[in-house]
Amino acid sequence: ITVILIMTVSGFSQTSGKVHVVRSGDTLWDISTYYLHNPFLWPSIYNANEANIKNPHWIYPGQMFSIPPILARKGRIYLKSTDKNVEVEAVAAAASMVAVQLAYKGGFLSKDNIETGFIVETEQKGKETITSPDTVYIDLGEVDGVHPGDLFTIFRWGKKVKDPETGAYLGKIVHILGKLLVMEVVENSSSAEIIQSFDIIKIHDMIKPFRPVEIPTFISLMKPNVSIEGRIAAAKIDDRTIIPFQIVYINLGKTDGIATGDYFEIFREGKKVADPGPKKKVKLPEVKVGALQVLRTTNESATCYITDIYANIDIEPGETIRLIGKGPGGGEAGEIELEEEFEEIETEEEFEEIEEEEEAEIIEPE
Repeated sequence: ITVILIMTVSGFSQTSGKVHVVRSGDTLWDISTYYLHNPFLWPSIYNANEANIKNPHWIYPGQMFSIPPILARKGRIYLKSTDKNVEVEAVAAAASMVAVQLAYKGGFLSKDNIETGFIVETEQKGKETITSPDTVYIDLGEVDGVHPGDLFTIFRWGKKVKDPETGAYLGKIVHILGKLLVMEVVENSSSAEIIQSFDIIKIHDMIKPFRPVEIPTFISLMKPNVSIEGRIAAAKIDDRTIIPFQIVYINLGKTDGIATGDYFEIFREGKKVADPGPKKKVKLPEVKVGALQVLRTTNESATCYITDIYANIDIEPGETIRLIGKGPGGGEAGEIELEEEFEEIETEEEFEEIEEEEEAEIIEPE
């Protein structure tokens, strides 16, 4: 069965007139998720800025992209069998609570040695920087149980992170660099194709078996039954001011009841200031400085992205956070991978069985 994603028109967004300045680590997928609340709409940003984008997979810090007004869309999935005698079946497309791609590439904190192998060579010898769709060789083969078609995540260790409240070790940042697909296997090595690259990959970068990030489908967030507070423990990129859509890690995880989709406000305690009256000193109300949402969790920490920063306030690791919106508390990985290539519809005859509702457009993932 071939999976085909159709996006049908349902209304207008309110994004016209906005401009995004590209920063290190940005992708069109991320920008579309942030401004248009749907990663699959990235082609609209590409089309609006095509004169400045030679390749949509490569954008560069400092570029300025206008965010176009665009029709908001609702998802619909058509299941088309290769057997012409089988009717086309349409099902509703359940929206994920957060963007699967962002949750995957956001990485996580780990105390364990999660590497199972390394990239040891490139097909083009001496190649210093590796990107999709380069061919590489890994040090895992038949003796390691590897088979053609296996997927591996490529990663690199980042800095060690401690709990800003207790000083306890939370783990090292796992920077996700991309994904590779095993092509040919021999006794103790394999050739593989880089099928996704989020950053420059190098020889001797580590690999581990790919596992889909478990993302529950969207539901309305509920007010939490108990008050949960924690801290921002670290930022994925710590050499710049934390900005909207940047990845951060918090000192709360599964053991604290935190799950994908949970929503936190970032706040600061009110200052104590002098009072010329009889009170001498008064404490000011707390200040809400921003918000973040959980992308994925480990037992003791969670990967989040900054959704808002208020009043141009500089946010830093150590900021206090408070749970204000509770998600479903878990969920199964979706059956549809965002990395899948969707087959384009070539003729109207392919969908004779489908009742026409509105003009549809095929949206392919980046």
